[in-house]
Amino acid sequence: MSRFGKKSALTLAGNAHSYEQRGTDTAELSQQDSIDIMAAINDHCRRRYPDLKSTSILLHEEAHNKAYQTTMGGEGVSVINRATWVVVMTAEDKNGRPVELRESLSGKGNLADLNMTMQTIGPALDETYQHLKAKCNAVPVRGGQHVIVLSPDLAGMLAHEAMGHPCEADSVLGGSALAGLVGKPVASELITMIDYANTYNGSELMIPVYADDEGTEAIDAVLIENGIMKNFMNSRETAAKLGMAATGNARAYTFNDEPLIRMRNTAILPGKSKLEDMISEVEEGYFLMKTGNGQADATTEFMFGINLAYEIRNGKLGHAITDTTVSGRAIDMLKTVDAVSDDMHWECGGYCGKKQPMVVSMGGPAIRAQAAGFDDGHVSVSITTQDELNIEQNEASLLRSVENYDISLTGIVDGRKANVAITDLNDAVVAETVKTLVARARSAPQDDANAVSSNQVDSFEQGPLHSDLDLLCRKASEILDFRAEQTPKVELRSAAAAHGVSRTHTVTSRGTALSSTVGSFRLGVTCNATEDGKTSSFSYSGGIANDLSDKSAVEFFALDELMRSAEHQIHTQLIGSPFVGEVILAPSAVSSVFSWLLEQLGTQALIAQSSVYQHSVGEQIAASNLTLRSDFDAPGHAPYTADGFRAEPLVVLENGRLATLLPDLYGSLKTGLSHRPSTSGWSIDPGKDRKTDLISSVQRGALVTRISMGRPTSSGDFSGVIKNSFLIEDGEIGAALAETMVAGNMAQMLKDISGVSAEKINYGGQNFPWLKINGLHFS
Repeated sequence: MSRFGKKSALTLAGNAHSYEQRGTDTAELSQQDSIDIMAAINDHCRRRYPDLKSTSILLHEEAHNKAYQTTMGGEGVSVINRATWVVVMTAEDKNGRPVELRESLSGKGNLADLNMTMQTIGPALDETYQHLKAKCNAVPVRGGQHVIVLSPDLAGMLAHEAMGHPCEADSVLGGSALAGLVGKPVASELITMIDYANTYNGSELMIPVYADDEGTEAIDAVLIENGIMKNFMNSRETAAKLGMAATGNARAYTFNDEPLIRMRNTAILPGKSKLEDMISEVEEGYFLMKTGNGQADATTEFMFGINLAYEIRNGKLGHAITDTTVSGRAIDMLKTVDAVSDDMHWECGGYCGKKQPMVVSMGGPAIRAQAAGFDDGHVSVSITTQDELNIEQNEASLLRSVENYDISLTGIVDGRKANVAITDLNDAVVAETVKTLVARARSAPQDDANAVSSNQVDSFEQGPLHSDLDLLCRKASEILDFRAEQTPKVELRSAAAAHGVSRTHTVTSRGTALSSTVGSFRLGVTCNATEDGKTSSFSYSGGIANDLSDKSAVEFFALDELMRSAEHQIHTQLIGSPFVGEVILAPSAVSSVFSWLLEQLGTQALIAQSSVYQHSVGEQIAASNLTLRSDFDAPGHAPYTADGFRAEPLVVLENGRLATLLPDLYGSLKTGLSHRPSTSGWSIDPGKDRKTDLISSVQRGALVTRISMGRPTSSGDFSGVIKNSFLIEDGEIGAALAETMVAGNMAQMLKDISGVSAEKINYGGQNFPWLKINGLHFS
């Protein structure tokens, strides 16, 4: 064994302690007594608060019994009882959205030990109701660094989550930010923080621990004293490693759990200030009263969700604010504390999670400090549900329902902006993501044009919000039947009939709140055709509609034409020698041209000054028969932009004349151009020509349904392969084309449009006619 080295035995700290601690002697409430109390609370709420939409009431009690013996001779019995009552009130704000607020009381003992008479509970319920009504008229929080007053509940959460966990010695040995800081300042001299074992000010605490689950006598752990880091919470093992006293913090939830270092009753101690004075001395800031959740890590970085808070203006409480978050680094924030109230509040209703649950209590006074957050923020949450019937290889293959969640978050700090996106709504994941967002924003380049939308408040709903599986089955059958009866050479590689609903909510720190609920049906077909060992190239068509019931599935989005055309593309021919000719762009190919145009009018090209239309507003940039306008509320769409604006209807090209550029908020601030909110969904006005007349007017060229090409140059030059396309000679459609290249210039193509069809295909967001364009190079 010598070649592996020799490890000396670790002499464990601690002692063998014997004790017996019993719980409450109060008789338990009967089930009927509990029901009567809840009925009385419910009746009180119905009579006094008739505008509430709902009231939820919970009574809960639990007992944690332990007995232990150790090989060191220690033994003990522990019974910890605790009880909680919770009332959740729900009302509606001025926009009809639900607003919720919770009030609770927890304490040592069973429910009978809580004073639940209406004389006691009634005033607390009245106060909660008044706060709820204030929340119904809440204003958005202003991002950035502010003076904040934390209520005792929030101070207790800060003590437990942000500073308590990093003070657990196993965390210290694992690299906590507090390692190596004993004897050094980590907070204002007004801050003293202790993890109490069992007694505070001569009274037994809510979670009394007299010995831990290693048999070590539990003693108070003074963590911070007058701002100086003093000690950590230790087990016998960590105490020996760190050369400290064992504090009796090794606790296990059940007999077969490993004892881990856990807090017991952790609190910041009261100071000398009055809460009302702490508020009256603040010119502008926030009073944070209640939290719904909290997360922190070993760096003392924290994020708490705030569900009740008020503005402080000129020393007085102002409007309630909408639900928000407060985040920062506890050892930085606690150094800014300049007042601590003289009152103290304890709470023991929840569990602490660290591999295993554990009952704990936390307490504190109110504290006043500086809290840093984002200067501005933007959050979008989207929930999408979809029923989908799939077809593969000419057979119905799968019926499935899926649900997807997406959250995108944008944070701005000192002009520095970062974005993240996640698909997991778990609180811990969201909290970790916000911390990542803070770090990314702080390291991002500074840009004064970074901003979020302001005061955009709107809701939008359209389309079928309920699925119809029978309809989806009929549409899939219609596609299969058409193929079998009309186009038997076609192979349906994949096809689908689907119904989906997308619910999206966007908020910003500057008062934007946009909500949309959009339902729609979708059809799509990817196919090719085979005969005698020859195969056509793949073709696709599909789109979005609000109703599929009024005609056959194949009459939507030219699916019938797609499959018929595929059979005619089995046998192809080369175009021969190069020539300059005309194209008829089918609606499916028109998007290639107009995607380039919209990019030229958008933020990226305008900032880079690479747009050929940078200074062309009001000029004729396309043929006079071309008008392009928005269709932002097309089926499956909502008229909201990604940066949080309602996109009003607009005309981009009117009879070929450029009416506007399309910079988003960032682009407008960066360039000084007028902001024109826009999103997906476009339509070209129909022309006066029939499609057949356009085709018959072509001397030599092609009917093009798809162009496969790379990104055009900034000036618009492009070349690409035309696919699923046919030769036109002397006004007649001929053979399908093989390996045919087409080249030209996008800007010139817009000017060379010589015909616009009266017929259009509406794919849902792309509502386009056929276009005849002169002067393309074929090879």
